[in-house]
Amino acid sequence: MDTFHKYRNFTGSAAELAEAVIDCANAVGLDIDTDKTNERLIRYYQTEGVLDRPERYGRDSAYHFRHLIQVLNARRLVTNGLPLALAIQYNSTLSTDELETSLTAPLPNAAELLISKFKEMDPAAGSMSSRQKHSLPRTPMAVVDVLDEVKAVKKDLIHEIQALMHLKDEVNSLRDALVHRQKIDQEGYYKMEQLLEHIHMTSRKFEDLFRESMDRQRRQEENLFKESRVLLEKIFIGQELLAERIALLEKKISSI
Repeated sequence: MDTFHKYRNFTGSAAELAEAVIDCANAVGLDIDTDKTNERLIRYYQTEGVLDRPERYGRDSAYHFRHLIQVLNARRLVTNGLPLALAIQYNSTLSTDELETSLTAPLPNAAELLISKFKEMDPAAGSMSSRQKHSLPRTPMAVVDVLDEVKAVKKDLIHEIQALMHLKDEVNSLRDALVHRQKIDQEGYYKMEQLLEHIHMTSRKFEDLFRESMDRQRRQEENLFKESRVLLEKIFIGQELLAERIALLEKKISSI
């Protein structure tokens, strides 16, 4: 696909990846919301498992061509009303070439993706295979746009925790230097300990809030999967009954 030729060797930040996604979407005529395709969305997709893990250079992340194709596919599916959970499954099971080809193929519907996911389960054990367990979507949320506020809160919590931990390390270093040089009195040392304790308690509070949010999303995911499995089982039973009726009718017709 000529449109993607100049991005074959793409390497860039989350912001640069968002710009490349918009450029490619416009070039191939994909109907995605470019206003919401930004650095925040890229980092959210990375957190939720829509994208493969990027390379790390210190604190910076480097995204490549596969990430570009994964974002395009995810935005295409979600924009057309499919759940983000199925977009995660879609991106994790197809190769880069398959994902690129799928951008010009007819859009799969939710039933097709759910049936494909159900057939990959281990029928003997009645549970998911180890590969599927690793690639299980982490969120049942269907529309990214509705979750802008949730995504912002979660991102802010992560940044708050990181900032507090960094501040704690800096205060520890300062305290050690002052103690080593014997330039701090007992009162100052006591206040420093109070500050460290306050930072520790605040960071634990943010960690607990974040953990509760993740647990709540996991429970929602489990409930959605159970409901989907029950529905698919009913569909398969109906298909078997229909096949039996067709076979019976064909037998009657052939005997006439």
